[in-house]
Amino acid sequence: MAKRRGTGKKGSTRKPKKKKSNINLLFVFIIIVLIAIILFLFYSTRITDIEQPKPKVITKERTIQKDNGAVNRLEIFYQSISQYSRKFHTLSFGMGKDPIKDNKTDNSHLIFRILEQSAKKAGYNYPTYLTVDQLLERSTEVNISEVRNGDLIKTKDNSIALVFDLEQKDGFSVVYASEKNNGVVIVESRDLRKYWLNPDYFTGFYRISEELFR
Repeated sequence: MAKRRGTGKKGSTRKPKKKKSNINLLFVFIIIVLIAIILFLFYSTRITDIEQPKPKVITKERTIQKDNGAVNRLEIFYQSISQYSRKFHTLSFGMGKDPIKDNKTDNSHLIFRILEQSAKKAGYNYPTYLTVDQLLERSTEVNISEVRNGDLIKTKDNSIALVFDLEQKDGFSVVYASEKNNGVVIVESRDLRKYWLNPDYFTGFYRISEELFR
């Protein structure tokens, strides 16, 4: 009888220890899994940040060889936007007219030729003529602090003008062709709030897709 009690006593003391041991192992396993997940998320985020490419700025070689050495293509492009905007300023309005072929222009042809000639001067290609709607479809909105020469400014009635002269210390100018004014109009920075930057009309600034420059 005493021997049987002893056997029963030994059995009753081993089972709780085994159960407690299993719980401890499970707890350790959960901790390890959680640490592994945290480490994975941390390092995957770091890798994503490192490998994430910077926004492209008009592809192709960044420089072009001139007599005085290598010149930045983008600088040529942006400067040319201002030059051609001024060059076409004297033209009168003509619906469907091209500023180079007809010496008259409407707004979409004016913007097309300024961009095309500027891109060509910088060594880029630019596609054939695009209407205002087609141009806006290929554009994305940008903040006013990010605006650069060649961007578009748009109003609520779908009118657009081209930004240039960003080299100015006090702002920038815009250029567009107006049927009402019978010609190409340049609005200096001090007058932009009368219409283009007036909250009653202003919609936003838009940047043409760099996929168009090849």
